[in-house]
Amino acid sequence: MSNPELENDRVKASDRFAPSGSIVCPFQSAHPEVEVERIYRPSPSSYKKEITIHGMGPNTFGIITQNGQMYPVEDNGARQVVRVGNQEHLFAEIKPSEEDGKLIYVQNPNITKCIKGARVIPVGTWGERADMLIHFDEKHQGFVDLPRSEQLLHFQQRKATIQAIHESGRPVVYWGANNSPGGIRPEDRGLQSVLFFHDQTFELPESLDSLSPDDIRANRDRQNWDKARLSDKDSASKMICRGLERETRDEIIPNYQSGQVNLDQMGMTIYMPGFEAKDLGDTAFLDRFWLPVSRLMHRELNKAHKMIFDSSLDKVEEYVRRQKKNPEIDRERFEKFFMLNKSTEKTGLSQTLDILYHSNELRHGFGWSAGAQFRDGEGALFMLTPGIRRSDEPGFGLGPVEGLTIALSRPRDIVTPAEEVRANADFFRSTINSSALH
Repeated sequence: MSNPELENDRVKASDRFAPSGSIVCPFQSAHPEVEVERIYRPSPSSYKKEITIHGMGPNTFGIITQNGQMYPVEDNGARQVVRVGNQEHLFAEIKPSEEDGKLIYVQNPNITKCIKGARVIPVGTWGERADMLIHFDEKHQGFVDLPRSEQLLHFQQRKATIQAIHESGRPVVYWGANNSPGGIRPEDRGLQSVLFFHDQTFELPESLDSLSPDDIRANRDRQNWDKARLSDKDSASKMICRGLERETRDEIIPNYQSGQVNLDQMGMTIYMPGFEAKDLGDTAFLDRFWLPVSRLMHRELNKAHKMIFDSSLDKVEEYVRRQKKNPEIDRERFEKFFMLNKSTEKTGLSQTLDILYHSNELRHGFGWSAGAQFRDGEGALFMLTPGIRRSDEPGFGLGPVEGLTIALSRPRDIVTPAEEVRANADFFRSTINSSALH
């Protein structure tokens, strides 16, 4: 017989997220005459590099090649070309199918096999004007494992992009990345960032520019994001981030004058008043902030995984990475990573995870999102948000926008005009720096 008092203390789906604002992001396609779709699991093809590159091709405006350089991809009539100095190389073309005459998108396989990364207009953006930078490195899928030259290229591109948006008249710019092994259940879907690390720079409506760092921190702390019970003092995310708070405060923040670390019910924020977009291109940001924070967060998520499951998060990610050339995943084998660890005493965080597990609310497997708000001349607020709960309820996703306490909707039936998408691609293409890396 159920206990009414306990039932009333459970956090309902409608109580978990109280957004401070909302945004609707239409579907984006630069070439609506051919099919382009969001690439995510559980679609089998999204594990295969060449199919993922093809799916994103029509919205691609830049590529990283095997020589460690980034080159722009431009439209030339029905063709896309890669521009290398004064030379053009065919990237893809839109032409009638020999079978039925329907227009199809055909990429140049000689170029495709040389691609290690790309810049694209994502079909499902996180903001009004947004771009994605994604890596397809065959040997190193996680960002922390990428060659240093690619890591540096990544943040040099992000520096140039955010600065360009500021210079275009927008004082507030956002950046975000998901870090997750994804999953095979629809509620755990996502483009696995352990396979293809990707992030976005994006703008939100100007009406949301007034959302200050103080507002964001206060809004995050009043959420019931992944609490098991309303009476719980702390959420699972807050308890997880407590495990990296001291090292972040003692070892990372001293590199940045006046940096502030705050725990909240969605995880943790790091406010750096003097940090600007130009600092993203500094090796100090990579070595003293992003890589250490990434490793600390993964360590704590791995601990949390072992508290509840009879496996490790490292094993989950290793298995997912081995599937990159397979058209399908062994569901039975994958689910064995998420068998309950019955021998662990359930207290604190493990008790919260246990309650969520038995109500079928845990994500398979755990991930996290990083987000940042850059206010021109005022500094940056970084947000770390663990992804513990499954995300099948409307408006409850794992992502940097939700980390800002903004509800994100990306309907397929609302479409941005192709001319606007191509204009945005032109803008972002202008930020590409194709100089060789050393």
